[in-house]
Amino acid sequence: MTASTYLRRLTAGAGVLAVLTTAACASSATGTSGQVGTGSSGPTRPPAAATLGRLVWSDEFTGRVGKPPDARYWTTALGSGGNGWGSGQLQSYTASPANLGLDGNGHLQLTARRGAVTGADGITQQFSSARISTAGRVEPKYGTVEARLQLPSGAGLWPAFWLLGANFPEVGWPASGEVDIMETHDEAHRVFSYLHYPSPGSPNGSVTGQRLLRGTAVAPGWHTYTLTWTADAMVIRIDGKVCLDAELRQLPAGAGAVFDKPFSILLNLAVGGTYPAPVDASTPFPSTLLVDYVRVYAQR
Repeated sequence: MTASTYLRRLTAGAGVLAVLTTAACASSATGTSGQVGTGSSGPTRPPAAATLGRLVWSDEFTGRVGKPPDARYWTTALGSGGNGWGSGQLQSYTASPANLGLDGNGHLQLTARRGAVTGADGITQQFSSARISTAGRVEPKYGTVEARLQLPSGAGLWPAFWLLGANFPEVGWPASGEVDIMETHDEAHRVFSYLHYPSPGSPNGSVTGQRLLRGTAVAPGWHTYTLTWTADAMVIRIDGKVCLDAELRQLPAGAGAVFDKPFSILLNLAVGGTYPAPVDASTPFPSTLLVDYVRVYAQR
């Protein structure tokens, strides 16, 4: 299986179901401490620390400057993915150190750059960036999946930390299921979290989601994004505060079963596409999604 197989098909036509049980992560945030602000309390769930079981896998991204991510854990997407990875994105993904590599200080850098590049698929795009996946290497089922990230901000930038069903190559999307632990469109303080799953009669599937509306900002700087996943629920937190609490039994008949299997972990920084604003002269290039670590804990 090639990395370019792992097509992310998000379309504007996807149906949006009523949100299950959700709570805004914050109503305000200031400073650069990496803490979301104080806001309305979410559904009753154990504190974030109580959800962490035994650490079963992690990548701490230590190594020399420019070193690629560990090939034991990660595959690298290449090219334009067909129709801009299913959502009109404008970048070509590469494995070049200019787009993907360690910074020498314990972080991984996924960097979007302006400038024409012809990808491995022979298609020329005006931007380059990076996307990595643990498909076929690290595919958890249940437990806690967590990353500490520093997000870029700018018109047309679309960073994401997400999961894709390990059976994607066999069944495609949305039958594979998808969990968007974190994505932002343009603004690093405006965070979206979604579950994607098949819906009868809809080729684009359905979505259950929660977003921080404009004004419910998270501060600039580092934040920890956490998915706690059991057979019964998906709970997504930012810095320990519940953002999405989805009871899987409340999904439409059969939809919850989509999340009862292993999923791969993905990180990417897209440019343009269906959801962000158009790239313009104000968009900062290069822009970098900085990753401190990715960790998987066994279910308690």
